[in-house]
Amino acid sequence: MPAGFEAYSASGQLIHSITDRLTRRVGSVTTGNANGSVNLGSGSPSTIWWTATPVGSSGGFPPVISCSGSTISWDYLGLGSIGMNIVIEYGFY
Repeated sequence: MPAGFEAYSASGQLIHSITDRLTRRVGSVTTGNANGSVNLGSGSPSTIWWTATPVGSSGGFPPVISCSGSTISWDYLGLGSIGMNIVIEYGFY
């Protein structure tokens, strides 16, 4: 029997299976309307994932988020004070 997560329909049909790569949340960072980056370290075990969530009703424009190696970066492209404050959660899978 595989280890991981499997979901089945009421009739017993396999709907979703994750048996080889489970996610691990490593941390989060609040951007504060400023460009920045976070390095997950040289020992990053596999693929990095991230998700962005607005803080409150901050409005504005979200940053461009990119991933290179073990670093996640965000850039407001000069929008500064009209940039949307967000929380970036990240980890590995």
